[in-house]
Amino acid sequence: MNYFKAICLVWAIIGIGSRIIMGVMGEKWELNSAYKAQKPKLINALGGIAYGVVIYTWILVFKLDVAYS
Repeated sequence: MNYFKAICLVWAIIGIGSRIIMGVMGEKWELNSAYKAQKPKLINALGGIAYGVVIYTWILVFKLDVAYS
């Protein structure tokens, strides 16, 4: 399995899994507590890692010879 298939499967699992959890939890799924004025430092670190994955992915798109990319 190549990198692009793995990334696609991971995002699909996260997307489908989160919707199932939202449906099961119903009203308990509270978003107001997720968005606070003072964010933990971990959020900034995870955002940096996410940007790194995006940059790495685009580098691979242009560097590797993958069909349809």
